[in-house]
Amino acid sequence: MRSYILFLSSQRWWIEKALRAEYWYRFVYGHQQRNCTACSGSGYYDNNGSPKCSSCDGTGKEKFKGPKWEKGLFEKNCPLLSAILTQYRTQGK
Repeated sequence: MRSYILFLSSQRWWIEKALRAEYWYRFVYGHQQRNCTACSGSGYYDNNGSPKCSSCDGTGKEKFKGPKWEKGLFEKNCPLLSAILTQYRTQGK
């Protein structure tokens, strides 16, 4: 009985890992940073004691979406996790 419970918890871990990886590839992958255009990367508007840049909150960097996410990127880079996720989704229906 204990090995069956261990198997189920291990299986659940793999499913959750696949879900996290798919989320990362769909919504996080491709975001990059560049110098802020409002303050030219300094974090301040000018050098005369001005306040921090409100566009980048004083970091000097702004995020932008880099290369577009391809539909098969998760399946291509993580074939094992993709197979687990496909099996999990078809099993529930």
